[in-house]
Amino acid sequence: MTPDQLSAETFHECLHQTFRIRAGEETVEAELVEVRGLKSHTRREDRQAFSVLFQGPMDKPLEQSIFRLENDTLGELDLFLVTLGPDADGNGMIYEAVFT
Repeated sequence: MTPDQLSAETFHECLHQTFRIRAGEETVEAELVEVRGLKSHTRREDRQAFSVLFQGPMDKPLEQSIFRLENDTLGELDLFLVTLGPDADGNGMIYEAVFT
């Protein structure tokens, strides 16, 4: 599935599911914890801007980069993930992917 085929609704169906993130030779598991609608500053009428937040383990932080993600519902997709930092409780690292 390509990023252009994805929508906020697609990710809503995957809330709280596990995504496996391939980071080189290692695989890190992260949970999809939030889907956010965003204000779009483009004139694309066929797509609503949104972002998705994943929570991964604190002991294996990832650098900002493009990663291959695998999910049982969506299959494989490549996403650019930005590290936002630890969650409010310090239980996991938060990563965001933005779709415009």
